[in-house]
Amino acid sequence: MTLDHESQTPSSTHFWVNLAIVLWALAFILLCGRSLVLKIDHHSVYPVFTGAAANWLQGKPLYTVGSTEEFRYSPLVAAFFIPLREMQPRLGQFLWRSMNFIVYVGGLLYCCKVGLPRILARNQRAALFLLVLPLSIGSLNNAQSNPLVIGLLLIAVAAVMQEFWMLSAIAITLATLFKLYPIVLGLLLILVYPKKLSWRLIVCLAAGALLPFALQHWQYVIDQYRDWAHYLLTEDRQRGPKSDWYRDFRAVWRIY
Repeated sequence: MTLDHESQTPSSTHFWVNLAIVLWALAFILLCGRSLVLKIDHHSVYPVFTGAAANWLQGKPLYTVGSTEEFRYSPLVAAFFIPLREMQPRLGQFLWRSMNFIVYVGGLLYCCKVGLPRILARNQRAALFLLVLPLSIGSLNNAQSNPLVIGLLLIAVAAVMQEFWMLSAIAITLATLFKLYPIVLGLLLILVYPKKLSWRLIVCLAAGALLPFALQHWQYVIDQYRDWAHYLLTEDRQRGPKSDWYRDFRAVWRIY
């Protein structure tokens, strides 16, 4: 069965669109809504974030190598989770999962709207969402920040297409605060649009780096930045259990 928009009847198009909507709605209920029902979710990294928020409030180190729940994000992320930590655990986890879900889906919809990589018909957009759903369940299921980061990067690129430069800079900055590698996308976009994006991205990154100093004692924040840099330079998951290794060529080589 083909999804070529030239050969699709209106009824067939509605079927694929409705199927995509129904499946993604079910995914939201199962992956996000379950947090409101389950008391303890063993398939979630949410406690890593709330644990870091507790350490931030108490002035304890954020980055401890060898702990069961290692925090590897920027200090501002730890502060960001303080409001969620203060909520009832089920509600906090539901809001975090929903944020991941909404930003991810919103980024995909935004790219489809502006025509990235090209203008798609409705049935083709439905096919896109059906194809990415199986690949998205893993990260959405365990409350990782990956869907949020990917959604922000999609928003950043789509915003550039519409010349919303500040929106793009903000999206790249937020993604970089969670995972450092998104800055690479920012640098690539700066190469293409140096005058329009460079100073905006620099301002946003500086604001994100300095904001933690307004939320904790300056010496503590400096110590956390130093520990974070050391952690990122020395982290090696291949030293731990195989289940925690990155799924890369090095893991395949060592196992087989």
